[in-house]
Amino acid sequence: MSGVLRTTSRSEAENSAYGKNTRPHCSLVEFYVQFESVLETQRHRQSKLNAESEGSLPDFKTPLALERHMAQVFTLTVFYELQVEIEAACFYCSVVGIHAYGECIRYDIRGEYNVVHTVEYTPSLTIATCSCKLFERLGFVCRHMFLVFKDAEMVSLPSRTSQHDGVSKKD
Repeated sequence: MSGVLRTTSRSEAENSAYGKNTRPHCSLVEFYVQFESVLETQRHRQSKLNAESEGSLPDFKTPLALERHMAQVFTLTVFYELQVEIEAACFYCSVVGIHAYGECIRYDIRGEYNVVHTVEYTPSLTIATCSCKLFERLGFVCRHMFLVFKDAEMVSLPSRTSQHDGVSKKD
């Protein structure tokens, strides 16, 4: 009976678990008991991982309140991706120019390899764009925006960032 499940990318783990706990010539009752045992083991493992994830905070790399806010809002996987960007903003980027026009503030930011990117930030609308386009490509706030948010002493991410064509996109 354990051969009924076909191997695909989604069921390889299940095939492995059921294959280890069943024999080719076991009765239907034996298969059912083993099946229930494997399911219970998987449920227990999932509950344990959920409890560990909810009960702990990741290691912080900066003293910023923004980083702590992100740890509470995002999953660990997304948080670690964003943590790389916020750490780079704190330690590898610097503001080399600030220009204000109207409500918008334009920051020129030098990053790694002396490449300069431009962040346009409108504090009243909490909208930001960056010339590196990381947000538009991958949906992650980039290190250049984090540097601006750090300098503005923000404790949470803006509700949206703006693409070059003026369409807003949720974080």
